[in-house]
Amino acid sequence: MFDIGGWELAVIVVIAVFVIGPKELPATLRTFGRVMARVRSLTTSFRLHVDDMIREAELEDIRKAADAARRKDFGRIVEDAVDPDRSLRGALDDAADAARLDPRPLETDVAPPADTPPAAAPEDKPKP
Repeated sequence: MFDIGGWELAVIVVIAVFVIGPKELPATLRTFGRVMARVRSLTTSFRLHVDDMIREAELEDIRKAADAARRKDFGRIVEDAVDPDRSLRGALDDAADAARLDPRPLETDVAPPADTPPAAAPEDKPKP
C-alpha cells in the first residue's frame, strides 16, 4: 500500500520514539492499529457495496434484454428466415383452400371396401 522499505521504517520508528516518547509509544501504536483496522474495514465495506451496485446494474441490463426478447415475435423472425418472399406461405394457403373446397379424403386415407375379405395369413406348415 505505502511501499515502505526497512530503512524507511527504521527512520520512522526512531522519529516516533523521540517525538512521542518511549512511555506513550505502545499506546499510540495500539491506537494506530485500531484506526488502521477500522479504515481497512470501511474500505472493504465500500468495495463490497460498489460490487453489489455493479452486479445489480448488470442484472438490470440482463432483465431488459430478457424483456426485449419476450416482446419479439420469434415466429415472424423464423418465417422471414425460412420463407422471405412468402412463396411457400402462398402455396400452403392455396393447398389449404383447395382442401376446404374438396372434402374428398386423400387416397391414403381410404379404407378398403367392406365386402372385401381380410387377407389370410399364409400357413407355413400344412395341417395333418
